[in-house]
Amino acid sequence: MLKANTFLTKRELSFLQCFYTFFILCSTYFPRFTINRKKEGTAEKLHETRQDLQLLEEEVAEKRERVRAFAGETILRGEDFKRYVNQLRGKSNVYKVRQYLHLIFLAEEGGVCVGKEKY
Repeated sequence: MLKANTFLTKRELSFLQCFYTFFILCSTYFPRFTINRKKEGTAEKLHETRQDLQLLEEEVAEKRERVRAFAGETILRGEDFKRYVNQLRGKSNVYKVRQYLHLIFLAEEGGVCVGKEKY
């Protein structure tokens, strides 16, 4: 409750106390006032959330542009990406086999050379 101070007259204080009591009673018995306050609060939160969403969408668009500039226009997804990975695996296996055969060839050639020098 409000208390008397030097800035308010008794009449003003009495009026404020009546108004305060009326406001409390109205918000208790007439929930419309409370609902209106809740609606205003919710509308404000919704507005803030929409602003945040807009900022995030702009950030995503900016990052997509950076990716397009870096990687080019084609970004592989789904089945195309799986096919690309399988192609790379195939090429990798072919490279490994060639390297292995080359090492075997070098080892045999080295053994032949060493064998000739011994005799």
